[in-house]
Amino acid sequence: MKDALFISWVGMSLVFVGLLALWGMMAVVVKLTNIKKAAPAASESISSIPDKDLGLECKRKAAAAAVTAAMVLMNTSFATSPHREKEVISPWQAAYRTRQNSFNNSLPRRKD
Repeated sequence: MKDALFISWVGMSLVFVGLLALWGMMAVVVKLTNIKKAAPAASESISSIPDKDLGLECKRKAAAAAVTAAMVLMNTSFATSPHREKEVISPWQAAYRTRQNSFNNSLPRRKD
């Protein structure tokens, strides 16, 4: 019994050591490959636009977002499916369905 517990403890320890090693390696890779871009000063870009133009720009962005959302919602259809319009089954679908039905019929049924 002692040997089994010891083997389990060693196995769990190795798993956690491996996880910690992977975590450490990922942290090192992220630090090495992280390229920081110089962000433009937000205060300069906002202050350069007059207040009237800033309000107009916000309205334009809101209108663009509304048009985009309307276009997405118009293309979404919940009631119909394009598969139901065709109602054509390919030969491989027919063969698979036949095989599935014959398999289901060959299973023993529970008697009530």
